[in-house]
Amino acid sequence: AIDIQQVLGLLEALDDETGDRADGWDFGEELHKDYSGLMLTVNAAEILGLVRTPQETVELTELGRRLLS
Repeated sequence: AIDIQQVLGLLEALDDETGDRADGWDFGEELHKDYSGLMLTVNAAEILGLVRTPQETVELTELGRRLLS
């Protein structure tokens, strides 16, 4: 199960580490998280409208940025 802390951690990592976007494979390695666990968190964030995932990239949405501010 994914909790909100994991989603918020993902958003914060995207904001802090990557300039709002990251390659899915590389990002998992940077966070020291297995790919399947990362994708569950990314999918939860995407359902909430906080990120989008064009191709293999994870990007913050405007809503995700506003949540962090």
